[in-house]
Amino acid sequence: QDIPKAITLYRDAVSLGDGRGMAFLGECHETGKGVNQSLTMAIELYREGVKAFDGDAMTKLGLLYFWGRGVTLSKWNAVALFSRGAKVGSGIAFFELGRCFEHGIVVRKDKEKALEYYRKSAGYYYEEAESSIARLMVE
Repeated sequence: QDIPKAITLYRDAVSLGDGRGMAFLGECHETGKGVNQSLTMAIELYREGVKAFDGDAMTKLGLLYFWGRGVTLSKWNAVALFSRGAKVGSGIAFFELGRCFEHGIVVRKDKEKALEYYRKSAGYYYEEAESSIARLMVE
C-alpha cells in the first residue's frame, strides 16, 4: 500500500472533476488516512461528488446526515441521498436503503423491500449484504 501515492492520484482525479476521486479523498479526510483528518473537508468533497453524480459520495454524505456528524442530523436527508446513490448504482447505497426498510427508518418497515435492496447491494459485491440477506431469511 502506497497511501501518499493514492492521495496524489485522488487529488489528480478531483482536479479533473471525478466524483469517485472526490468520494475516496473525502473518506481519507473523514478518517484521517494519509491526510489531516477534517470532517469539514470530507463534507465539502462529498458534496462535490454528489454534484458529479457519484453514488458512493452520495451515500457517504448520507451517512454523515444519518448520524449527524459535521452536519445537522437528518434521517430524511440521509435516506434521500441513499436513494439518489442507488439510482446511480452504488452498492453501499442499496445496502443502506435495505437497512432503512428493515428497521423502518423514514420509510415504512418492509422486510421484502429490505431483502430486495440487500440483494441489489450483494449484486455489487457489497459483502455485508450477504449476511443481512441470510439473517432476514431465517427470521
